[in-house]
Amino acid sequence: MRFFFTLRVKLFLAIIGINLIAIIAIAVIFYKSSAQFLEQEYAKALIEYSFIGAKNLDQDFQTVYHSAVIASLDPEIKQALDNFQRFGQDRFLLTAAETLQKYKSENHRIDLIYLFLPNSDVLIKSSEYKPIQRISANLTPDWTALFQPTGLKQTLAPVYITDTFSVVPKPVFMYLKPIEINAEQKAWLAVLMDERRIYYNHLDSIAREHDINVYLVNQDREIVSSSNRQMQKDSFLPAAFMDSVTEPFVGKAVYQQDGTEYLGVYNKSPFSGYYTVLLAKRDNIIGRLLLLQYSIVSLAVAVLFLSLIPAYYMAKRVNKPIENLKQAMERISYGDLTAKATVYGHDEIGSLSAGFNDMVSHIRQLVEDLVTERTLKKQAELNALQYQIRPHFIYNTLNSIRFVAIMQGQKNIGSLLGKFIDLLQVSSNRKGSFASLRDELDTLKKYIALQQFRRMDSFTVAYRVDEAVLDYCAPRLILQPLVENSIVHGPSGNKPICHVTIGAELEQGCLVLYVEDDGKGMTREEIAAVYSENSIEKGEYTHIGIFNIRERLRLYYGDKGKLEYVSDGRTFTRAIIHIPASKDPRKYEL
Repeated sequence: MRFFFTLRVKLFLAIIGINLIAIIAIAVIFYKSSAQFLEQEYAKALIEYSFIGAKNLDQDFQTVYHSAVIASLDPEIKQALDNFQRFGQDRFLLTAAETLQKYKSENHRIDLIYLFLPNSDVLIKSSEYKPIQRISANLTPDWTALFQPTGLKQTLAPVYITDTFSVVPKPVFMYLKPIEINAEQKAWLAVLMDERRIYYNHLDSIAREHDINVYLVNQDREIVSSSNRQMQKDSFLPAAFMDSVTEPFVGKAVYQQDGTEYLGVYNKSPFSGYYTVLLAKRDNIIGRLLLLQYSIVSLAVAVLFLSLIPAYYMAKRVNKPIENLKQAMERISYGDLTAKATVYGHDEIGSLSAGFNDMVSHIRQLVEDLVTERTLKKQAELNALQYQIRPHFIYNTLNSIRFVAIMQGQKNIGSLLGKFIDLLQVSSNRKGSFASLRDELDTLKKYIALQQFRRMDSFTVAYRVDEAVLDYCAPRLILQPLVENSIVHGPSGNKPICHVTIGAELEQGCLVLYVEDDGKGMTREEIAAVYSENSIEKGEYTHIGIFNIRERLRLYYGDKGKLEYVSDGRTFTRAIIHIPASKDPRKYEL
């Protein structure tokens, strides 16, 4: 005797087994992987912090660099320096100092601006106190060496120097720009940023909040800013770390120094090329890992025992809607399209049951729609035939031919009867629902000839049909009701002769058919009335034809076929039919 586990038992055992495997896996794998994972996540966080710091630094450097470029091109400064060189009066230097003060006040990131005239040994400052300083040759600024052609590299990175002309010498970041006074003389503009302000604005908060060391390193791998100013001068990051900086912009590395392991990350600023470096001790990262491991394992064991009871009821709850869905599917398989599965919730099984119900409802609706569509199609065709060849039209036409025969003998009788017979054959013995536009226009011309005879040439007809569209297919007798509308309603007391234009053309993959007359036009209310289904119930002769055209277009083409009316309400009316262009008469057959 074979024993089979029910789905409920399988689910219960699966839950317990998964929990047990999870605990074993946690105990074996967690210790080995958690340290690496924690270090990786911590490194990602440090990289994010370094990215934010580097981004903010670059924004400051870009802003100051932009100010330096603008100031070096300022015509007021250049003019003041030129006047000083020509006339030797200090008032021109004061004018230049005031302009420098303006640039400093506009950019709070600028600490000081110097303007140095090498030929005159004059140093102009942006400070309000003693803005002009004449210096001797032995007091020439240390950074004058950078003025040499081989000294200053054309980079976007600021120069890291010590400003010896401030009240207290201090390290600064400097941008140097030449100012061409004239063809023979040149001045140098130095825009300075305080290193300490840069550090405390962008790097100090990162170091304090996360208990790490933060450094700003230039492209020569020299420390230019850190929490300890003493270690900046002639200080470089350990070669063991910097040798690992191989990626162009961002990365991490682990190195050992004095028996201590460090995790370091770096981020290179795209504008200045400076590295923002963050260093953290590895012991601080994994120190709490062992306690965390014990806590997780203990919690997992407790969860295993506590999960036995809810696992049983969960398996029972999950199995119930599945069993219900199975029963509903069996009823459907026997042909009962009214069967539905009970939806117990909004989870995956509930969604499956709801989707099953929707599928069954959709199938049932499709069956009903198929029956309805076939019925509507037949009815639309019958209504079209009823409209196209009505008894009163046959009676009037034959009666007119009869009176002509009595009054005039046999003149034109043979031709009129031939055209009328052809029209009757097309209407009553149709070979498919579609015909080429060439055949459709040929049938329409016979109908127009009969109407001209009946109405004693009270209208004229012109054709604007592109030869290229004559082989495209359209529903049979689709234009005849529109032409009849123009013939019947176009003429008025003020315009007894109506001019009708029939056209066909291709437009963006669509076949466009239109019938236009220069009659009395249609108001918006009249256009709305011809679209109304109520006109069919009232038996309005004209409206039946329009409604049948719209229904046939809907059945054959769906949303791709449409009929619309355009009129100014006074002088013209145009009926336009849009259908997909096709030369295959069977493509849109139902």
